[in-house]
Amino acid sequence: MGIKETIRLLPHSTRHVRKTRVFANKCDLYGNWNEVHGRKNLVQGDHCTVIGDYCTVIGNYCKVIGKGNTIIGDHNESEGDENEHIGNHNTAHGKGCTCQGESNVYNGSRVNMQDVRLPSKSHVDEAATGDSDACAVCLLNKKCCAAMPCRHMCLCVACSHGLARDANKIVCPVCRTPLEEIMLMF
Repeated sequence: MGIKETIRLLPHSTRHVRKTRVFANKCDLYGNWNEVHGRKNLVQGDHCTVIGDYCTVIGNYCKVIGKGNTIIGDHNESEGDENEHIGNHNTAHGKGCTCQGESNVYNGSRVNMQDVRLPSKSHVDEAATGDSDACAVCLLNKKCCAAMPCRHMCLCVACSHGLARDANKIVCPVCRTPLEEIMLMF
């Protein structure tokens, strides 16, 4: 991986880093090729290693060690209990893990879409049209963020963090209007 520096962050910090070893709790970290140690972090980037519990990892080709983590993306691997994978070609090792997507491996056994719990088509349609409390991207968490300027309240906090970093390059998941910002709604 080629770690270039090591940093420690105060809780609730936000940092864009690359090829960095980070020790933090309850932080938002963005960038590729990082090694993150701590609990309840949001980590977005590809080729990251995350060592900690109850983190949300959004990226591809990541390795996550710990329990209760949510890993969103493809070609990721986790070791620990009660981790949740959302994406394709992921590998989970541990008790009580879930895999949603295609061609995933759970404790050495191939898991296909029909073997995992997925939202129903009506649930997907409700989330996309705004008739549900579920996020239109992950279909799991409660939506609480609005896409601007179209004002569709269609995202959860985790998915909004993933989109907010590149808000000028993405579109609303409901109407495809180019996003200018994402607002947290109360």
